[in-house]
Amino acid sequence: LGVGLAFLSEHMDPTIRSADDVATSLNLTLLGSVPRRKFGAKLLKDEPLLHSRYVKAFEGLADQIHVAMKQQGIRTVMLSAFSSGEGTSLVTANLGSYLARGLGHKVLLIDANMRRPELHKLFKFPKNGGFSDVLNGKLPLGEAVYPVTEQLGVLQAGSVEKNPLMLFEASRLSDLLRQASETYDTVLIDAPNLKDYRDSEALASVAEGVVLVVEAGHARRQAVRSLLSGLEHKKVNFLGAILNKRVFY
Repeated sequence: LGVGLAFLSEHMDPTIRSADDVATSLNLTLLGSVPRRKFGAKLLKDEPLLHSRYVKAFEGLADQIHVAMKQQGIRTVMLSAFSSGEGTSLVTANLGSYLARGLGHKVLLIDANMRRPELHKLFKFPKNGGFSDVLNGKLPLGEAVYPVTEQLGVLQAGSVEKNPLMLFEASRLSDLLRQASETYDTVLIDAPNLKDYRDSEALASVAEGVVLVVEAGHARRQAVRSLLSGLEHKKVNFLGAILNKRVFY
């Protein structure tokens, strides 16, 4: 009876919770799942790479992203969620940290979320010039990047604009990403959520690949599917999805 009730509850749940939901409802490849940590999520930059389930999740993700990018010959990937609060910034930061530390990639993280910039807070460095200032021509890319380690750099959001979308002209974005990919093996873009802002649509049109971050049990399958179908018509290259804050039993 207990098993039957659990199955019924799972079947009636309209949210995305499993690999099967990602494959059948979103028609995306599941790149990996990040477990919900008992004491909250952490940045891996300052932690030894111990073989905890949390670290192993990013090890697997880094491998999957590396393979997908190598197969397609791409270097720039945008990460975005359906709605706010699904943990995109921390996933981006930890994925970049593991690609740099674990796989030896030279990685650039770009905070393109000028609505709610987070990367400078996660890495604990002062708010300064960044992405918006490079797009405006106020700073060259090399001077705007904050070096975290020899292998990892962060381009923070920069001066927060009232309407960031005005900055996202395709040619300017393309030029910036081209410059970045000439210096870095991997460029990860932390983008605003897809539901509330059109910024991510502009970014997705120039990024070589897009990864959807989904908090398990948070977003409804049908709502996410409807939004993704619009982007697919614009020929956005989805590499897959990451299930974040997943509870394992």
